[in-house]
Amino acid sequence: MRQTGARRLPPFGLARGDAPGRRSLNLGHTFAHAIESSSSTMVDVEGELLHPTHGEAVGLGLIAASALARELEWASSDLFAAVSQAVASAGLPTRLDCGLDVAALVEAMRHDKKACGGVLHLVVPTSEGVRIARDPGDGALLAAWMSLS
Repeated sequence: MRQTGARRLPPFGLARGDAPGRRSLNLGHTFAHAIESSSSTMVDVEGELLHPTHGEAVGLGLIAASALARELEWASSDLFAAVSQAVASAGLPTRLDCGLDVAALVEAMRHDKKACGGVLHLVVPTSEGVRIARDPGDGALLAAWMSLS
């Protein structure tokens, strides 16, 4: 299961051709890229702490994105629970097993290729599909990251 792309999760609330189109495929990826860029992020795999694969980081990013949507009051706790359960049922980790350096992770997000001039444009799930959270603020990002601890 640690192989990247070994198993794909269904997109939450997305239909083929759904606007905003291709951008919706970025769901979870900005969080994932920050996880991948940090050498201190680890996940427990059968009792061993390892740096997450891309697929594991995207699974964690999906959870963080749903936590952000919940924090912004764009999604319910039920959606957050459903995303977390889907990630877990795919055999992917749902928690980071390390001390989170949230400031460093947020900084990494601001340098992601999808950030525009340091302004974040995060795809987050909602009960109606997806929305773009433009620069949601450090408090909301902190809450999203803490959902992984």
